[in-house]
Amino acid sequence: MQQVSVWYRRLAYREWARRFRSGMKETIRFDILDRADNDITRHSNLVTYSRWRTRRRCSSKELSESSSQTWTDNLRLTVKSVGSKFGITPCFMAKPREGLPGNSGHMHVSIVDSKSGKNLFYRETPDENPPYPDLKHVSDIGRHFLAGLLEGLPDVMPIVAPTINSYKRLVENFWAPVTVSWGLEHRAASIRLIAPPTASPKATRFEVRVPGADANPYLVLATILALGWRGVEKKLEIKLPPLGKGEEVGSASDKGLRLARSLKEATVQFAREKSVAREVFGDDFVDHFAGTREHEVRLWDEAVTDW
Repeated sequence: MQQVSVWYRRLAYREWARRFRSGMKETIRFDILDRADNDITRHSNLVTYSRWRTRRRCSSKELSESSSQTWTDNLRLTVKSVGSKFGITPCFMAKPREGLPGNSGHMHVSIVDSKSGKNLFYRETPDENPPYPDLKHVSDIGRHFLAGLLEGLPDVMPIVAPTINSYKRLVENFWAPVTVSWGLEHRAASIRLIAPPTASPKATRFEVRVPGADANPYLVLATILALGWRGVEKKLEIKLPPLGKGEEVGSASDKGLRLARSLKEATVQFAREKSVAREVFGDDFVDHFAGTREHEVRLWDEAVTDW
């Protein structure tokens, strides 16, 4: 198990190195929604976090972590170990309870020039004729990065939603993204654009909202960087219009592709010939990871449940 964990970390580090040799660095924040009490993090010095707040549903908390070097190794371990001292069992399942929204693992990503400190997703001179009004303050790099995310998302679902339970969360009417979609400050789309005029220039970023709390953060980050930078290298254009204020995900106005409804469907898409996943990660990784997900599906198919 330790060897597999190290391998996943190496994959993430490889993507960091491949994408950012030119003096840029990524800034990330991984939001974990768990069922822990405030005391969990207040009593821990292992995790540096930027925000802790109660979500709109009972017993659910959001912890926003900002260090790309240590959060993945320490966060879940800290929450679980400290939580036990207070008689709390934190839950990182994507959908622990029927009838309530699930636990997400949103990833916030921006690219910063390591020398100047400038956010490279921000456009200093507003575009007066953007392809979509939402992109008025987004740079060309940012637009290509977003296009890469949108194009590749359907092909990497087993990474961002890796379990049978993951797809219990990704259903309509529970604030979960179910289509390939994006929009400025749209909190139900797959990708929420955070940019001026609703945010400061330095805060310009993308919130990738598909991953659940059950996802491997190393693989999620590696995937986001790989898809985004593929868009930059290929200068991909955004073909999908944004969802506007009040437009619901999955509604008639949502032109995005419906994401996989099950791990089985997601794995078939992931492993198919010429998938984007194969292009960015290679056949060896895709074949291995798809095999682990196919095994998971087989176990589920053989299981006898109350249902």
